[in-house]
Amino acid sequence: MKNRCFSIFLIGSALLLMLLFPDITLEGTRCGLLLWYQRFLPAVFPFMILSGLLTGYLKKGGAVFAVAAGFLNGYPIGAKTAADLKKKGLLPENTARYYAVFCNMSSPMFMTAYAGLEKEMPVIYLTSILLLVVFCKLAGTQTGRQKKSHEASAADAVSPAQNETGPNTGDYLLDCTGIMVKAGIYIMYFSILMELLSQPACSTPALKLLAPFLELTTGINRIGSADFPMPSLAGYYRIFLCVSGGLCTAFQSGEVTYDLNLSLPRYLLLKLIQASAACATCFVFHSAFPV
Repeated sequence: MKNRCFSIFLIGSALLLMLLFPDITLEGTRCGLLLWYQRFLPAVFPFMILSGLLTGYLKKGGAVFAVAAGFLNGYPIGAKTAADLKKKGLLPENTARYYAVFCNMSSPMFMTAYAGLEKEMPVIYLTSILLLVVFCKLAGTQTGRQKKSHEASAADAVSPAQNETGPNTGDYLLDCTGIMVKAGIYIMYFSILMELLSQPACSTPALKLLAPFLELTTGINRIGSADFPMPSLAGYYRIFLCVSGGLCTAFQSGEVTYDLNLSLPRYLLLKLIQASAACATCFVFHSAFPV
């Protein structure tokens, strides 16, 4: 019922925007489709397939694999990998939720080449790992003997056919294709909203600060624009946006974590904590080691 109500809201609001602002809607749709086809699809789709197939053959080391896949591959592969590992039994549910949040990150290529965060990237990753450890400990996650016991029970829970033959490649490709299509819909929707907020009637400082949070890639460009308010904080806003991912990425991640009982408000709250901690740590780093 919850997903159905949200789908009705999404479709209804999109139709309303088309009726009230047809030109803005068409331009936003065009930008969203280009962003999805030229940047998101080639950057995410191959790595999603590869990480998913590797997850299917994995028998232990789920925590390490979740961190590596999430940090290296970009949104929303970290969240999907954590959900797949939980489904396979290699991560308990309470742990998988935090891996789906704190390991769901912008890729190193995006942070260095697109956002210009070469020096800050190690600090961001270290902060995320520390938060992951802290929240997993608070959730009652333990290491050593209990972890080995969990992995042994998880191996018993997985069917022998899955352990021996791995995942069904055709079904997984179909699943990844569906995720890509849903991600494209979200990108188009939030691109329309960003196009609406870029109009002269919406050119207030508050809305200019809000607009980049709607969609990650376009938001990075907005932060670098000449009319962006508070340019002295632009660098920290890029850090905040790369770590939090923005609203569009949150909705994309929600599509792949539906079986983790991770609500959108909780996901956003944890992401805001992670992004704020990364900004604070980078500020301390910049103060201690000025360029």
